[in-house]
Amino acid sequence: MKTLSIVSTILLCIVLYSCQNSHPNPQQIQLERDSVAVWIKHSYTTNLSNDLKIQSLNKAYQKLKSIPEDSIRPSQLSTIAYRFYQLNDSINFFKINKETMNLALKKKDSFIIADAHWSYALYHFNIESYKKSFYHYNIALSYFSRLQKEYQTARILYSMAFIKGRYRDYTGSEVLLFKAIGSTIIFMGKDSNLRERIV
Repeated sequence: MKTLSIVSTILLCIVLYSCQNSHPNPQQIQLERDSVAVWIKHSYTTNLSNDLKIQSLNKAYQKLKSIPEDSIRPSQLSTIAYRFYQLNDSINFFKINKETMNLALKKKDSFIIADAHWSYALYHFNIESYKKSFYHYNIALSYFSRLQKEYQTARILYSMAFIKGRYRDYTGSEVLLFKAIGSTIIFMGKDSNLRERIV
């Protein structure tokens, strides 16, 4: 009888603990989110070795995985993936950028889908795999154009123009450059502060 009582108490504790964990405290979630941002920021510390910067990003990623899925997660995943790309960690970059893409597709987050393709394009551009780079730039461009993100559109068009030039398609390159200039003018027109800084 005593053994049954102990077992019942243990089971009750487990049930209460799991119920408590199934409804995370909003303040705790915010603290976890903040710690993700801190670890990402830490990876930009200039006097850290590359290995320590990568460790910081891995900590950010692990923290992010412990937070329930929300609208912020795809954006933070994208930031972590891009930072791995900057640190030349292609294994983590591809792993996390793929996860970013899958989550963005699931959530129908067009901006993050475009951003993930942009990251792939940059990776392939830097290793001079221009056909793959152009492919990803083109997909990113279609999303950014629909979202009317003129700044991102202009930058991507410029990179695509550069690739066309590498393949001696100077007419195609010129067309893309004019489109990039057009997007830049539209962007500057929307942002009066930027216009004042440039003029």
